[in-house]
Amino acid sequence: MCSNGIFVSLLTLSLLLGKSCSETDTLHQGQFLKDGQELVSAFKIFKLKFFNFKNSENLYLGIWFNNLYLNTDSQDRPVWIANRNNPISDRSGSLTVDSLGRLKILRGASTMLELSSIETTRNTTLQLLDSGNLQLQEMDADGSMKRVLWQSFDYPTDTLLPGMKLGFDGKTRKRWELTSWLGDTLPASGSFVFGMDTNITNVLTILWRGNMYWSSGLWNKGRFSEEELNECGFLFSFVSTKSGQYFMYSGDQDDARTFFPTIMIDEQGILRREQMHRQRNRQNYRNRNCLAAGYVVRDEPYGFTSFRVTVSSSASNGFVLSGTFSSVDCSAICLQNSSCLAYASTEPDGTGCEIWNTYPTNKGSASHSPRTIYIRGNDQEMLLRELGIDRSCIHKRNERKSNNELQIFSFESVVSATDDFSDENKLGEGGFGPVYKGKLLNGEEVAIKRLSLASGQGLVEFKNEAILIAKLQHTNLVQVLGCCIEKDEKMLIYEYMQNKSLDYFLFDPLRKNVLDWTLRFRIMEGIIQGLLYLHKYSRLKVIHRDIKASNILLDEDMNPKISDFGLARIFGAEETRANTKRVAGTL
Repeated sequence: MCSNGIFVSLLTLSLLLGKSCSETDTLHQGQFLKDGQELVSAFKIFKLKFFNFKNSENLYLGIWFNNLYLNTDSQDRPVWIANRNNPISDRSGSLTVDSLGRLKILRGASTMLELSSIETTRNTTLQLLDSGNLQLQEMDADGSMKRVLWQSFDYPTDTLLPGMKLGFDGKTRKRWELTSWLGDTLPASGSFVFGMDTNITNVLTILWRGNMYWSSGLWNKGRFSEEELNECGFLFSFVSTKSGQYFMYSGDQDDARTFFPTIMIDEQGILRREQMHRQRNRQNYRNRNCLAAGYVVRDEPYGFTSFRVTVSSSASNGFVLSGTFSSVDCSAICLQNSSCLAYASTEPDGTGCEIWNTYPTNKGSASHSPRTIYIRGNDQEMLLRELGIDRSCIHKRNERKSNNELQIFSFESVVSATDDFSDENKLGEGGFGPVYKGKLLNGEEVAIKRLSLASGQGLVEFKNEAILIAKLQHTNLVQVLGCCIEKDEKMLIYEYMQNKSLDYFLFDPLRKNVLDWTLRFRIMEGIIQGLLYLHKYSRLKVIHRDIKASNILLDEDMNPKISDFGLARIFGAEETRANTKRVAGTL
């Protein structure tokens, strides 16, 4: 639907994007929106469509930012889902406004979900607005809107758009709040709820399964008493009237290039700020200061080690929790329970929760499929023995997990690979400790970094590098294969770089002649590509904080790879500064 009454800013945006009236933003009574069809808002900012996740037949109806705004490296994710808890199990879904003006999701010819039950015999239309709001409107005879019968802004899912509210309606007492997804590809209502406190109205809270998880502190004079939301760029206004009390989010308006700032609560209770730019790329703002204090951290829970094995049931030495539980819930419940030593999801999609009070054993039935078990504690030798895993196979490269999980190397395999850490295999030594060349039983050459007892670095740096670099995949970043944490040892195992480091050539009067200008430019370009990936395109935004020639490794073709992430720090995509507790880098 094309409108003549438009704001100048939207007109400018329309010219920029090439607006076309061939697409429609309106569904009229008696019409159907089916799988494969879309409603597109007037200026192509949002779209409404049916979709499903990879490897799932479940069909959902959602509102998305239009692809014109998304960089190909951005994660495409809906900002609102109509049937998050009522997916359609096949491709027969459709959306319609029936003859009585009711908005329905159908499966075939049967009603699957009734979104609006208000009946009216007047002309009723469904329109997707450029604000991202989906409105069911009762129209007058002259084509103007008489009233709004229903709107998606009153039923938020996990994402807050400008114009949406966090609070409650004074008349109906309906609450406006965000509820996390159950998992990455499970949009059903999860465990975390972000909204206004039920007792103190000028406070925002996050609840985990109904329990207080985090609080913003009191709102006073345009700020929260707790600085987390203020420092992270979450700008709110508070409204208190007879019709209701609520917060509204506006985002940072200082940058004229930005619009549609959003807040999303993810499945682990972390608030994430995102916004669109007129350069048509998506900026994902993640700040650890915005992490609500709680029991879990992102990715593999701290204090647990994962193993992919077939194990016995917990029936005799633990319990299974009924109801809907995410993997985050499982890890938090296990950490709260002093007798819990391991947990696992009960369903293939990562839901359900099974708890072990003794270490599970590798005695599952042959008919059972392997499962990912999270073991509490770090006595790897005992855990491997309890699980019945043959340590002589652990270091094999072909057993590397497809999801980039770290391999666990036994101490004996590292000793064997390095000839008992012989001086002949020593490649050098840095702030972490000595680095050795090693050769695995399958003939693969590796580099092994061994934490020295005299090192100023320790467990924090070890975990930072082991966990962080395993999740970064780029041709100009060194690849970590695994780690060893036996016998008080902390070692990291990397791919081997045949030509050592850049300083080996750069600062030697003879070897520097190898670096002609063509090769120097190629090395510089590779370093820049690696840094650009870290700063902008990786799933985790990373500042290395110790870039120097000795941390640039060179493979057999003199391709550069950035190494040594012990001092690296995860930043938000828009964060330009942060306080640090100590000096970082090289003296």
